[in-house]
Amino acid sequence: MVVDILSLMIKRAASLNLIEGFKKVYNGNACTINHLQFADELIVFSNDEVEQVQNLKGILLAFKLVSGLKVNFRKSAIVAVGDAQNAVECASCFGYNLTTFTMKYLGIPLSSRSKAVGDWDVIIQRFQKKLCSWQRKHLSKG
Repeated sequence: MVVDILSLMIKRAASLNLIEGFKKVYNGNACTINHLQFADELIVFSNDEVEQVQNLKGILLAFKLVSGLKVNFRKSAIVAVGDAQNAVECASCFGYNLTTFTMKYLGIPLSSRSKAVGDWDVIIQRFQKKLCSWQRKHLSKG
């Protein structure tokens, strides 16, 4: 897919230290996560340095030139997590206001607090409804 190019561009920028994700250590192994992408849904993780956000904007504009696709900035947001001291300046690089949680990714609400078991009920019901619809269309009874 064309959007896979964007993922490669972000990975390359991260390898050149143009953008930085967050580091997680699990069982003694360090892992850096700089973005999540599924089809046309994208979350990019970065610290709140204005230079890194400007680098991200450059990546998105380069992707537009290469692919002919563009980011819908009206549907995009900058979300500050933790002690983000430059968050307002970072948001202004894209012409956004600063946004807070809750937001949706792949139709699933994301928030800064842990999800209680009951919070997942709505999501499970949606998936069950879609699964039933898919089964009717694609599975034969015979």
